[in-house]
Amino acid sequence: MKIDLKIVFSIIFISSLLGLAYNYFSPKEIPIFPEEKTLKWASDSLFNTTIKDSIEIKDTLNKRREQIEEETEVREKTIKNEVEKEAVKKDVQTEPLSINLKQAYSLYKKNTLFIDAREPEDYRLAHIKNAINLPMDHFDDYKSMLEKIDKDQPIVTYCAGTDCDLSIVLSNVLYDMGYKKLYIFFGGWNEWFNAKYPTETSESKE
Repeated sequence: MKIDLKIVFSIIFISSLLGLAYNYFSPKEIPIFPEEKTLKWASDSLFNTTIKDSIEIKDTLNKRREQIEEETEVREKTIKNEVEKEAVKKDVQTEPLSINLKQAYSLYKKNTLFIDAREPEDYRLAHIKNAINLPMDHFDDYKSMLEKIDKDQPIVTYCAGTDCDLSIVLSNVLYDMGYKKLYIFFGGWNEWFNAKYPTETSESKE
């Protein structure tokens, strides 16, 4: 069978034209001549980090770390100061506070200063151990002893007991003088003595 080359070439030519026409109008057109891709080359500096560069990078990181540590320390100190200020505010008394026997003994065990507001004769007979005597009825004669007492330290005042108000009067006088941490042991000497808590006489104290 003899093949007519003209017919073959005609078929190929017509097929090519149809293919080109379809490709041209197709949304998924295939480029006949692909665009030439341009490559972006890496800089040699990426592979040439010197010892000096390494040291500089390390120094920069160390400085930043130190800066962060300093900032953290400052924040912690600020927070601590704020907490302490709030604690001080909460501890400030606007007036002398009354306490019961249990509270009085708890303060006593913390070496809190007790002031006996009774008459000197009653104090000499017996008083709460380590308490000092500042009789309210003779306040002006004894107030010089207050010069040695820090106004920020806690103080407990007491007298004979619930039928005596000398400790209340004394606490209010001390508060007006600037002593702010004042407690009134309302049960006083009688309640303390009956509980058999530590006592002494002026003779035994001497």
